[in-house]
Amino acid sequence: MIFKKEVKLKPTWRTTNVEKPGILVLSVLLRIPDYELKRFLTREDNYWRTWTIPKLGNPEIGNVEKERIITSPREPLRSALKKKILPRLERLPVSGICFGFRKGYSIVTNIELHLSARAVFSFDLRNAFPTVTKEIVKDTLMREMKLTEKLAIPLAKLVTYKEKLPQGSPCSPYIFNLVCKPMDRTICRYLSKSKGYHFKVTRYADNFTVSTPRKFIPEIVKENLLEIVERHGFNGHKIRYAEGKAVPRITGLTIVNGKIRIRRDLIERFRGMIHNRTLTPSHVQGIISYVRMTMGLPKRIANPYFAYLRWWYSEIYYPEKYTIQNFFTKKRMKEKVLR
Repeated sequence: MIFKKEVKLKPTWRTTNVEKPGILVLSVLLRIPDYELKRFLTREDNYWRTWTIPKLGNPEIGNVEKERIITSPREPLRSALKKKILPRLERLPVSGICFGFRKGYSIVTNIELHLSARAVFSFDLRNAFPTVTKEIVKDTLMREMKLTEKLAIPLAKLVTYKEKLPQGSPCSPYIFNLVCKPMDRTICRYLSKSKGYHFKVTRYADNFTVSTPRKFIPEIVKENLLEIVERHGFNGHKIRYAEGKAVPRITGLTIVNGKIRIRRDLIERFRGMIHNRTLTPSHVQGIISYVRMTMGLPKRIANPYFAYLRWWYSEIYYPEKYTIQNFFTKKRMKEKVLR
């Protein structure tokens, strides 16, 4: 008999001994084919894209950045993250002071807790998402999801890009909330020891807000809060403090006479952007939703908005058969304003 010489095939996927068994188990748990999961991990440049968007800066608080870097996954990675991983992350509890990236919470609910405050101290986290590395994500997944290291390593690599948490992925906001969970507990534990001040603290994404019904917040409290943030690997900036008759600003909104308002210069900027007709309908609708959620729809915004809609449908979308009566009658316009 002639025996054929045994030929050893070269592996088509390079991996470490720690990741390889975790990939097979992870593909079964997530119900993703193992060959597709291997492509996501080894060819990440093919499944991620990066671009920039304009950033509304405020020079008064040191925010002079003009662009924000967004990194989002391409298909089919985006569908896998959104349908397979995100539902499992949303089942995990976050801290009680977290008001961002949660169902039923918004910037309005975040600022409502501080309407009766007499002194407000707020600050942001500098480069919050890029500061979270793959190792931090791995440790967080092992702590919150009770995963072994073999499963946490490929899962952390799947939700990160170039060893960092991308800003633009559907899973990044909730992972960031889980990463900030120990820091939130430390801040709450520290503020609870300050008896007599009755501090209220909230966190919306990377923005912390601390308020009190007392006339002022001691300097030692502010310094200790920033020190706690640095102890957990972040850096605080855009520091704001308001007391007495000063108008506090929280997540871009202001409190005037106990009511939530948008800054006047921001309203004028929104009005100019809509009036110049340089934005797409989706961007305009996002601005309108933001304004309507916070303070209704004032005429200063409503008039250029309806003019933009008439222009879009008459000259861009459907120029031949368009009539104002078919799309937006005066009655519908009034109903939209009153909503």
